[in-house]
Amino acid sequence: MKNTTLRARRSAASAESYSLSKAKAYLGRLLAKSEAGVTVYIVRGHKRFLVQPVPEIEPSPMRPAGYFQFDEEDIKLDRKFAATNVVPRPDAE
Repeated sequence: MKNTTLRARRSAASAESYSLSKAKAYLGRLLAKSEAGVTVYIVRGHKRFLVQPVPEIEPSPMRPAGYFQFDEEDIKLDRKFAATNVVPRPDAE
């Protein structure tokens, strides 16, 4: 019986659950805990939501002018399909 109590204490120490109303009031603190590595759950009814930091996404590099070179065949295809890509304007009533 002591082992289950100790196990329950360990899991309670590594993860914390907060009701939605408490989470609203202390969101900044919960985010700080999440950044520190503590597993934070927000509970709404019978559902739990995990709060965790997301790694930053590297931005797409800018292409220099002239990066995309089009030859005559590409230009012909573009002109050919341009007319089919136009959405007609609905009649104003």
